[in-house]
Amino acid sequence: MGRPKLERIASVCHNPVCQKVFYLRVRDAAQRPGIYCCPACYQAVRDVPRMLIVCANPVCDKTVLVTEKVARTKKYCSSACSSAARTRSLEERFWMYTTKTDHCWIWTGYKTTHGYGMLTIGHNKHVMAHVLSYTIHNGLMTSDMEVCHNCLPLPDNPACVNPAHLWLGTHLENMQDFATKRRATKLKNVGLR
Repeated sequence: MGRPKLERIASVCHNPVCQKVFYLRVRDAAQRPGIYCCPACYQAVRDVPRMLIVCANPVCDKTVLVTEKVARTKKYCSSACSSAARTRSLEERFWMYTTKTDHCWIWTGYKTTHGYGMLTIGHNKHVMAHVLSYTIHNGLMTSDMEVCHNCLPLPDNPACVNPAHLWLGTHLENMQDFATKRRATKLKNVGLR
């Protein structure tokens, strides 16, 4: 007696160009739903057009071969390069969002509803851009002091981070300056009468 005959079913090649009908064992069809009639058809479908991209991390500069679809969004060769590129120093991040003009240095990053620049420095921790500018250019300050604006002859610009326009003062001095420059809409709210 010979071996029993294996059951076979008809299947269509998943290569859209080929679509040839071929036969395979029932067991194979259940285990591998996306089947090709031959290795050449498999390679033809797998060989989608690819592009070379250069890693955006300035330290790396590797080139990576990716599909066109991935190339639209991929900027880095690996997750390690992506993380390294995002972990810049506070000073580097400060300069990324600062535009110098003839008078003021304008913060172009995130701004609060009152127009003051703000930078995230960790999970849920923020620093005001003008305070960061003062710290970068003049060193640390005590916690009881506030960084105030003086953009004269122009009116004070909350988005200004020019260290020449920033000065240290107490909270009372900051509120008095705020009131005298008529930026306070209700003087009773700033404790001055």
